[in-house]
Amino acid sequence: MQNRVYNTKAIVEAGLISGIIVILMLITGYVPVISVVGTLMLPVPVTLLYIRHGYKVAITAIVVSTVLTAMMFNPVTALLSALSFGLIGITLGYCIKKETKASTTILLLSLVSLVVSVLTIVLTIALIQKTTFTSFITKSINDMNTAMKMSSDMLKDMYKNIGMTQDQLKQLDMLTSMFSVENIMRLLGAGFIIQAFMSAYVNYVFSKAILKRFKYEMKPMTSFSRLYLDSRVGVIILLPVLIGIILMKKSIPAGEYIFYSATYIMQLVFLIIGMSVVVYFLKNKFNLQRPIIILIIVFTALNPVFSQIFFYVGLIDMLMDFRKINPNRIFGI
Repeated sequence: MQNRVYNTKAIVEAGLISGIIVILMLITGYVPVISVVGTLMLPVPVTLLYIRHGYKVAITAIVVSTVLTAMMFNPVTALLSALSFGLIGITLGYCIKKETKASTTILLLSLVSLVVSVLTIVLTIALIQKTTFTSFITKSINDMNTAMKMSSDMLKDMYKNIGMTQDQLKQLDMLTSMFSVENIMRLLGAGFIIQAFMSAYVNYVFSKAILKRFKYEMKPMTSFSRLYLDSRVGVIILLPVLIGIILMKKSIPAGEYIFYSATYIMQLVFLIIGMSVVVYFLKNKFNLQRPIIILIIVFTALNPVFSQIFFYVGLIDMLMDFRKINPNRIFGI
């Protein structure tokens, strides 16, 4: 009898939440202005169902809401949206039930977001563009080349009309060349990874605020001043750089893209860790107030010299653990 009551309750809640998901998906599809908020809200009902009734009920609600939305809106859009909020919602629900650390949860959400991005591109090419991956990439590169050339020519004409000298125009050419298609392709992998991490972080913060109202507590995130890089994670970050170098030496085209994307990710990670170390000492050793620390970090991080210093501080901190907070430090001091 008790199981029947719980089953009935699960069915009712699944039905209600399926309706809520359909409404959110339709609002997101028809009102692009609030699509970002809708995208953040969609995983939360799935997470609630997973926490309260398990993955089977959550998956049932995802399937039902996807079918209903496909009938009323667009089947392909409904499928792509369901992949995104469904996988993210189930992953978040799993992490909350298992009481995983915030860092682990964000890492898993980042991996899921990355998989969702790749699947979305593949399915978009197959179902909407109806072409091959090679043809899609070739067309996209050609379109980007044409658009960039037109933008560059328009900028040069505009600056000529306002009296810009030839030397200044050459500097403009150097600046625009940094945003060439080749450079964009080199950093495309890094862009996907950064986008996945940012999406995971925002989803975590947003979901935590919403779920708190339903009396579900999520693990607090580590403060910025106590961020550190486990040496094992450091190896994982450095490994693609080495793979890229090896592939480049063997004249394999993919090596260049792997190397540049991996190098960019590596520099960004160690830069953030280096900034965390500096913030820790400014806060705990010099007793500076938060607004002053923020100003110092912002203005120094914008300087290329200090950015390099932050990078090396982060790299050395992975090995030496200046703050004595890394349980898996290699040397320690």
